[in-house]
Amino acid sequence: MRRCQGFTLIEMLVVIVSVSVIIAILVPAISVAKSSVVNGQCLANLRDIAAASLVYEIDHGRLPIHVAERSTAPIFAPTIKAPGFDAREVYAPYMNVDRMGCPFLPGLNVSQTDAAAIHINYCLNAGYYGDYENGRWLPNRLWVHSDTPWAFDGHPMTVLAVDRSYLDTVSQLPKTRNIINHAGGADGFELLEMNNPQNRGEAWICDTDGQDVRAEHPLNAVFIDGSADTFRGDDPALIRIPDRHSVRQGRTNYLMPTR
Repeated sequence: MRRCQGFTLIEMLVVIVSVSVIIAILVPAISVAKSSVVNGQCLANLRDIAAASLVYEIDHGRLPIHVAERSTAPIFAPTIKAPGFDAREVYAPYMNVDRMGCPFLPGLNVSQTDAAAIHINYCLNAGYYGDYENGRWLPNRLWVHSDTPWAFDGHPMTVLAVDRSYLDTVSQLPKTRNIINHAGGADGFELLEMNNPQNRGEAWICDTDGQDVRAEHPLNAVFIDGSADTFRGDDPALIRIPDRHSVRQGRTNYLMPTR
């Protein structure tokens, strides 16, 4: 009677090494594929914001109202609600406002929170930014019509909404705070979640000794024509746009593409 022989030790080692090599090849590829899918969701969210903005303009004769136009509280470009005005009501008839959360972050549930101030993951530029010349924002020159782009020191700006890629030299003195949507899992970054009655928001943050690390991370942007693109963090098309927040002007800025 013929006996059935098992694997030899060498054969087992060969199998283990082969499986390890296959895993080492597949894991990075799976990670890249997953990141690509999430990036596609982010671009789709931005296109939704653009479509909603343009339909709103057809109905109301201007691009959507920004919170900064109606609230007396200090407002940032990504603020969607502040004391005195809730811009979710502006967008809700035209889109699912929960799509205003970048999928590279855990999930903001924009429609559900009832905090006094809500900060989303995308900068909403209509009604917040406008013409900038010689180191100052020009009065009464907000961007409210799609056919009249705003300009930053001569650069034409038609970016309607953009991933938050923010440098803050004020909040964590003497540290410099980098706030970047697409930096999840990168060395030095941790998740900051604001979830209290006053503020709701979330961000990937990295506090450095003066370094701006945004060039290492991509961002997405959508333009007034509805097109959306991904930009490397070191793309020469990206320029630094100061925050309009009066206390922080000159000490904080967002990366945004010119076009």
